Amino acid sequence: MPQPHPTDEWQLWVDESGDFDAEHGDVVVAGLLVRADVAAVADRTLRRALQAAAPDCPWPLHATLTRRLSMYVLWPVHAATRRGTKLDPLTRDALSVLEHYAEKPLARALTALNKNREPSADVLDTLDLWLDEGAYSRALKERRATVRLAISRTLEAVGKSAGDDRIWSVAAAEAVVGDAYGQPLDDRYLSLLACALYRTRNILLQRPGHHIVRVLASERGVHPRRGAEREPLRQRHVAWASLAAAWSTDLTVTRGDASVELRPCRTYKYEDAPSPFVVADWLANACLYPCSTDWGIRDLTGRLRDRLALPCDVAGLATIAASGAAWSRERAAERGAPLAALTDGKRWSREQATAWAAALATERGR
Repeated sequence: MPQPHPTDEWQLWVDESGDFDAEHGDVVVAGLLVRADVAAVADRTLRRALQAAAPDCPWPLHATLTRRLSMYVLWPVHAATRRGTKLDPLTRDALSVLEHYAEKPLARALTALNKNREPSADVLDTLDLWLDEGAYSRALKERRATVRLAISRTLEAVGKSAGDDRIWSVAAAEAVVGDAYGQPLDDRYLSLLACALYRTRNILLQRPGHHIVRVLASERGVHPRRGAEREPLRQRHVAWASLAAAWSTDLTVTRGDASVELRPCRTYKYEDAPSPFVVADWLANACLYPCSTDWGIRDLTGRLRDRLALPCDVAGLATIAASGAAWSRERAAERGAPLAALTDGKRWSREQATAWAAALATERGR
């Protein structure tokens, strides 16, 4: 008598990158999909590893700030003040430049850090300008590269400890900028979240057994209806996206001997969130530029794999999805509808949708 397949529990930690209110800007929703028994992603274990990689950076780490040259002066100054220690020579000399040429922006940045807030983008733009071409630029860039490499190696260690088929990076971006508006939900972020969840369920539907996916998202503003006031992302909004991804009125999808149940969970403020959100933030930040290009999907996933040190494909199919016509093609293949040729959208979006549509059509024909 055949044995029943086990139930696997998964977590999908979701964050985003880009300005979702800028109609002509690129955006991405990305997440860390990991089986719940992967010890390296346990909150305390992962936090210790990430803090060891970037000891001067306040918690939680924010990927955007790790790109800012000025933060590699501001963070050591803030840390030295907090610990009562002396500044290292590089930080001291670079700080003197900012004190001389950008005294007021420097004061505003340090005040923000002392209040556990991030300095504003315009302040950091000014500080970066003075440091980027200065005498200490090369040494600061080396410091930045060292920290970012240490974080990447931490993620690589997490991926290796998880082993095969227990961890993936998942993302969704627009095939054509703006095509997520109203498709399938009125809010651009929620539509891309639904697209990422659709890709998540199709990844797991390739594995026999029942899969429970707890969807955990960091808070942000969303518009529940077109023209409505922005409100904080809550569990009910994640449920809307989950239903759109499940493509039914039920959050459980079954295909053959596999089933996936999406379980929307509470949302978190980023500053209070468990450490896997820091990884999701890193993934989203890393995906934003590649997903804005016209690269082929193999080139895109290869470069992301090098940067993230986490799997970006499963059985040769990309874990990076696209909204709009690309997503429509996959859904058409799933229900056995005729497939129209994909002519619009970035090259990678067309290629990944075509590959997934072929796989889904083959699965349906079995």
